[in-house]
Amino acid sequence: MRNSDFWLTVTKAMLATLDLEQLLYILLSGSTAGDGLNFNRAFLFLVSEDGRKLRGKLAIGPPSQEDAHRIWEDMESRRFDLPLLMARYASFHKDPEAFGLTRMAEEMVMGIPLSGKSKCEHLMRRTLREQSALCNDTPIPLFDTDIVLFNVAMVSLQVEHQTVGLLVVDNAFNRRRVSMQEINILATVANLAAIGIERARLHQRIRSLAETDSLTGLLNRHAFDLQASTCFQKAISAQRPISLLVMDIDHFKEFNDKRGHLVGDEILRQVGRLMREIFDEDSLLARFGGDETVALLPGIDLSQALEQAEQLRAQVSMIPLGFSGEQQVSLSIGACIQTEEHTSFHNMFQDADRALYEAKSDGRNCVRTTPAIG
Repeated sequence: MRNSDFWLTVTKAMLATLDLEQLLYILLSGSTAGDGLNFNRAFLFLVSEDGRKLRGKLAIGPPSQEDAHRIWEDMESRRFDLPLLMARYASFHKDPEAFGLTRMAEEMVMGIPLSGKSKCEHLMRRTLREQSALCNDTPIPLFDTDIVLFNVAMVSLQVEHQTVGLLVVDNAFNRRRVSMQEINILATVANLAAIGIERARLHQRIRSLAETDSLTGLLNRHAFDLQASTCFQKAISAQRPISLLVMDIDHFKEFNDKRGHLVGDEILRQVGRLMREIFDEDSLLARFGGDETVALLPGIDLSQALEQAEQLRAQVSMIPLGFSGEQQVSLSIGACIQTEEHTSFHNMFQDADRALYEAKSDGRNCVRTTPAIG
């Protein structure tokens, strides 16, 4: 039996935090720490709140055999325990090597029900059906990545018979076989984590009521300002692209003056709806003020951002106004991707705003970038 004091500390820590990512970090640390279950690697997948997707969220462990030995020797020399691991949480996103496995996990998104024929999806389907699964004899490629799982266990995170996620652990480097006793302990801790996840999500929903613009359903300016810099820094630390779109509704004042504020409000509602449909759930979408909106897109390169911007611009132009006349809704968009010159989110926003000015100068109803392309 593993150190009971250690697991008591893990449990208390998970139930004490309302920060979802911190909770998941604690769970995975407990699964991989020497005083915990001592697995080589751990991967956490969460079911989206609408129940339609299973998304990679967080991963902990060395990416290679060489890194594994280096980390184990370092941990043994320092006698790492859970308090020290938790203290490292704040620096986790700033360490590209530590965050490398998470970058791979975040690319994994599967539709529910899982319909693929790979060994990994077969084992995940079994876990969703039976709440746990074990495979000690067959290497299992982790979807379309270079990661291969060996001696792997999976458990579902359950709250009131509802699955909120999957925890995947393996021993790829020391090839230690997984026991049923370990799976039982893992399942118990995972279900405690599931309660914490539901509490954290409820807290997020309550907080979002204060952070959401009631007209568009997007973040308000204050909430966006609080989150944008953190999102920006995480992308840089993880060495992932991040793009920014700044948008204005063309001639919006004329709609309000000629057609009334109810028409203006409906246009804003429709723009907000289209933004939520087009951009994924990791994006920060906000009504920045008046008719200006912004979209901060982590993990999205400039070509993808321009494609989404054009899709939004085209769909906005088809918003039905409910009255006859030639006036049409259109959107001017400035786009920018983070580069080495952008040392802060403020720098990046200035470039995107400059691109928006170029879009307006070029006749509106278009997308422009800074620096210009072509």
